[in-house]
Amino acid sequence: MYWECLLEELPVLYNDPTIMRFHELTDIPDGQGDDHLLFWPIGQQMLAELVRKLLNRRIEDPENPTYENVKTALKGLNQLEWRLHQVPWKYFLLVGTLIEGTNQLKWTMRNEEREWAVRTGRRMQLWLLGLEEDDEKYVENLKSLWKSFLRPSQPDENVEKMWEQILQMKKGLSG
Repeated sequence: MYWECLLEELPVLYNDPTIMRFHELTDIPDGQGDDHLLFWPIGQQMLAELVRKLLNRRIEDPENPTYENVKTALKGLNQLEWRLHQVPWKYFLLVGTLIEGTNQLKWTMRNEEREWAVRTGRRMQLWLLGLEEDDEKYVENLKSLWKSFLRPSQPDENVEKMWEQILQMKKGLSG
């Protein structure tokens, strides 16, 4: 029942994993594929922890879950952004390193401070789904944490544009 509901909420999980792990989008054969967080171990761990929290907080009688309870508890997972080349993950979990002698970035999964970045990403997902505080101080702290992990660091103008996309995602999930 849990797997069925999860797959119904996140049908992207049916995709072929071999075409969902391209950090360099130019490497995607025939434009088929992506770089998707749910096809990397840290994304799978984040998803598992997020699903557990959703089930714990949204199912009133965890001893007797129903298909509808589980489906309702997982609602919104498909509206979170999971593609690594999109906000909030680009420059955050997927980090760019300048290729020497060029103006291009080579993309890799974050190694430095990974645990803390993943924790911040998980907090952001919980906040987006309405499971964390939503007061101004909490949101400013979350934004500041997220910004501190961006690599390479981004100009304030870019940070504000990316944060606005996050706020739009939040609005779409709550409204």
